[in-house]
Amino acid sequence: MARFYVYTFNQQNQTNETNADLHSLHRAIYSAGLTLTPFYLFVNIFFLTGLLMQHSRDSSTHIMFFLSLCFADMIPAVICIPFTSIAHEKFPSDRGLCYLWLASTSTYALAAFYSLLLMTIDRYMSVLFPLLYRKWVNVGREHVVIVCVWIYIFILACLPLLLTPSKPVQPDSHCDYYFATPKGFLKFAVFVPLSFSVFMSMVMNLHLFCKYKKITVVDVFEINTSPWAAEHTLCYLEHYASTATTQVLILVYLLLWTPFVISSIYIYRNNLPLIKIATLMDTSKTIGFLSSFLKVPIFLYYNVYYRCVFKIMLTTNPSHWRDQFQFLPYKWKRRRAINIANKEDFDF
Repeated sequence: MARFYVYTFNQQNQTNETNADLHSLHRAIYSAGLTLTPFYLFVNIFFLTGLLMQHSRDSSTHIMFFLSLCFADMIPAVICIPFTSIAHEKFPSDRGLCYLWLASTSTYALAAFYSLLLMTIDRYMSVLFPLLYRKWVNVGREHVVIVCVWIYIFILACLPLLLTPSKPVQPDSHCDYYFATPKGFLKFAVFVPLSFSVFMSMVMNLHLFCKYKKITVVDVFEINTSPWAAEHTLCYLEHYASTATTQVLILVYLLLWTPFVISSIYIYRNNLPLIKIATLMDTSKTIGFLSSFLKVPIFLYYNVYYRCVFKIMLTTNPSHWRDQFQFLPYKWKRRRAINIANKEDFDF
């Protein structure tokens, strides 16, 4: 009997030490997330400012879908990280905070991957069906599509509040409203649309990767060295850059959000303590939120024109930005065409 009590006491001490370590790890994770929130906001607001100021002068149709992705990336900095960090001790057992946390996470995931899907469809049509693309795609229709997609996403985010029973939440229960709805409806309303967007994006980008053969500048000039060929080469390389940007972004988002998906499935299938659930979810989401940072260097790596835009924003006074941007598209494209005609400066 004495040995039994000693064994039980030792097991309890080990459990307490493990929980203490998890609490320390969880506190470090949400503190790091809260510290990074201002940087998230600054990067996305700065990036949005540059895109919005140039959107009226840039004829690239895919920029609107990239703006939608930027707005989606604002959700973690405004809602997900602050509420997870500040209310980490209450949100698993508080209905309102739990709903807001889940709704914001689902809204972000759906908005990000559906924006990437729209970018993929836009590039897919422009490459494989250029005539239909010019006929069907315009700014007005882009706005309608983006608004409809965001309305659909917000409806899915509000479903837990409408379908979840109003029974009191037990103090030791975890935040699982999405799985407590009748017949698992939200598993099909949220995870199936999300899986569909990811699957379609991967299929279309794989097809583009196989079909889209990059034509080098030297190959073009071996055929024709006229100024028209220079302009055509410039447009082609810009077109290729936008397609490559979409493909790399989808790959990065999928890789960074894979730990979150695996953690969610593991938590759903296992009855874990609250501290383990919070630690797993916060760690995997912190890894996923890195995509908000990485999209900026990826976009600028493939888009030389916007490198010029953000260089102006970083080196000049904000009051002079509009004056600097006024003739930038014409001057920049004319200079690039001349350089290509002279077989110089191929850094696309």
